[in-house]
Amino acid sequence: MRASDLERLREPYDESTNVATRSPMAALGVEMPGWKQLESLILADLTEQFPFGIGWWAPHPGTKRRILISDQLYACTASVSVNMVEAGLHWLEFLDYTEREGARFADAVKIQDGYPVVDPPPCDSPLQDLGPSLVKIHAVGMIRALAGALDCLAGTIIGALALPKDILRADFTGVRIALQKTRNATTAGGKWQAEFENSLENHIRAAGPDGWLEWLLGFRNMLIHRGRRLEMGQYLPRNTVLSDLLISPGNPGLPVKTE
Repeated sequence: MRASDLERLREPYDESTNVATRSPMAALGVEMPGWKQLESLILADLTEQFPFGIGWWAPHPGTKRRILISDQLYACTASVSVNMVEAGLHWLEFLDYTEREGARFADAVKIQDGYPVVDPPPCDSPLQDLGPSLVKIHAVGMIRALAGALDCLAGTIIGALALPKDILRADFTGVRIALQKTRNATTAGGKWQAEFENSLENHIRAAGPDGWLEWLLGFRNMLIHRGRRLEMGQYLPRNTVLSDLLISPGNPGLPVKTE
């Protein structure tokens, strides 16, 4: 991890903060106070005594099913935060390893006989050979964690909105499709689900460029279930450290100082 990120993560918590509510999520840039509140509310609804599970659901949908659904609902809700923390950690490690690889290849492009030639430095250890893999593993980890957070969010939606879907096999795309079917609902519960669907789709549209969600989930599926695609890279020029210098028209490779 980069020194600047480590320094930020080592900063002590505010002493005025309740010890029970302290979390690294803000320092990682994935703070979700509203979601953590929902997580606490669902946990508070669980009871180990009769009627078991989320007690106020009783007698529905039967004791065994109530226990199973209640447990999975809380597990999904808590796992959203877990996945987001993992995504934040993978992101910081990704930045660190990309910077290291960038520094190692910074002088790979040389001018020979007036032409640029790529001459990458040879690896002198297995660790250097693993540099590109370390970049990829954190990129893959970040995508996996973000998609995992969405699928766990789907489980929370199924349990909290009583959506007729299998909560044990929740997936975000399937939940969106199920919610779309509530748009013309006539029952009170169906109308509530339809209102949620409208709000959810608005949040998705506002969260990023068009198609970001489909890209994320499709990329996750490719990384996990398909062969890896050919990857391409490019060398970018460094920012110049020269000031008050121009390239001479007659000698494009020679800087000349201006008056």
